[in-house]
Amino acid sequence: MVVALDAGKAGLTTAQFAAGARCSDSIHKLRHGHGLRIETERVGYGGISSGEPAICGLSSPVRGLELVPSSEMRARKLAVRSEEGAPHVA
Repeated sequence: MVVALDAGKAGLTTAQFAAGARCSDSIHKLRHGHGLRIETERVGYGGISSGEPAICGLSSPVRGLELVPSSEMRARKLAVRSEEGAPHVA
């Protein structure tokens, strides 16, 4: 996620990451979990292995960022759910 924020409006593509990186998951979390506006530009190409990759660029201003290990984030979410009375789903 930090790479996506660092790329800003210039954007990034999955080609910039090692195979198996979960780029779309991170983009989805930034959009829907954090409310950031991220523009997607489709850039098709032809040839033997033609496709339609995308460049995703951040168009929302970001003022502050707290990096939290995923285990701590899960613990925070569970704490909020238990305070709200939501059932715990493992």
